[in-house]
Amino acid sequence: KRSLLNHYTELASEGTQLILSNLERAAELVHSFKQVAVDQTQSELRFFDVRHYLEEVMLSLSPQLRQTSHAWFITGDESIMIQSYPGLLAQILTNLVTNSLLHGYGPGEAGKLSLHLGLEAGQLLLLYRDDGQGIPLVDQPRIFEPFFTTARDRGGTGLGLSILYNLVVQNLKGEITLQSQPGEGVQFKILLPLEQG
Repeated sequence: KRSLLNHYTELASEGTQLILSNLERAAELVHSFKQVAVDQTQSELRFFDVRHYLEEVMLSLSPQLRQTSHAWFITGDESIMIQSYPGLLAQILTNLVTNSLLHGYGPGEAGKLSLHLGLEAGQLLLLYRDDGQGIPLVDQPRIFEPFFTTARDRGGTGLGLSILYNLVVQNLKGEITLQSQPGEGVQFKILLPLEQG
């Protein structure tokens, strides 16, 4: 009887720890959703830590990523502060991730999505990569054109990378370039001013 009670107590303790851990993760996720949602609805210029903010954006995307088994990570400088529009940065990262999930991998494939942060020529450098199937050379000149898609049958509208381009170039006065070899994934290099406005 005592061993049965001890066993039950251990199981209850493990269950409680699991519940607490999941509640903490859920609270973190809700916080990230709220922050990103507020930022995406307000085009407010503010001073913020890029890495910390983009980690929150990735956390808000984790339910979408968890369905696919993709791994993601952010590397590079730990404390780059910029004066910019965080909601636009959130939309840029969201569009990149969505594009990778829709176009980069076949059903059931798991890949790696990475974002490297740094400084280059006095600007914020964002290097986004995935290790998916890459973009065919023939399609590369058109990827930023509105309505150009190779995935209309999977819900692609052809607007994701066009919107991305406009956010980077028009809204944030930056630059974006693509490097991709078929079968070797994609890399988007984005340079943005450290101060907007």
